[in-house]
Parts: sequence; C-alpha cells; structure tokens
Amino acid sequence: AKATGEIGAQIQAIQNGARQTVTEIQCFAQVVGEVAELSRAVAEAMAQQDQATHEIAQSVQQAASGADAVTGSLTAVSASAAKTETAAHDVLGSADELSRLSEALQSALDRFLHRLQSGHAVS
Repeated sequence: AKATGEIGAQIQAIQNGARQTVTEIQCFAQVVGEVAELSRAVAEAMAQQDQATHEIAQSVQQAASGADAVTGSLTAVSASAAKTETAAHDVLGSADELSRLSEALQSALDRFLHRLQSGHAVS
C-alpha cells in the first residue's frame, strides 16, 4: 500500500511537471511569436526607409541635373525641394517607427531572457 502511494505521488509529480512544461512551451511560443511579429515590423519599417531614401536620391539627382538650367528651372527645383522635404519627413517617420519597433523587440527579448534566467524556460 505504501509503494502504491509512492507510485501515485510520483505519477502526480510527473503529471504536474508535464503540465508545467506545456505551460512554459506555450509561453515560449508566445514570445517567439512576438519576436517574429516585431522582426517583421522592423523589416517593413526598414523597407519604407529604403524607399524614402531612394526618393531622396532621385530628388537630389533631379536637382543636380537641373543645375545647368537654374534660370529656367526654378519651378522644377522648387518641386524637387518639396519632394525632398516630403521624403525627408518620411525617413524621419520611418526612423521613429524603427526606433519604436527596436525598443519593443528589445523589451520582448528582455522578457524572454528574464524567463530563461528565472528558471521558467524549458530545458
């Protein structure tokens, strides 16, 4: 009877450990999902920043090619400057978004590392 009780206790401990493991795996999967989403958002922000940089480069090239005919091209230069300003604002917005996403990614990684250090990670 004592052995049966001990075996029952061991089975209970194993079941509790299995439940704990499942819970930890679910938490880990959630963190991995958050990191993946943040990584996707960072990549998207970087693509937007790349597009804005390309637009700036095009505007600068247009301004440079119009330098020979400055007198007749003041309207075109003004339009290029407006595009450059818009693109620069886009770059600034993308940089702000990238910074925000980087902070969110760092926060998610910090939470994950904290869980690992506090012994909640699955071995």
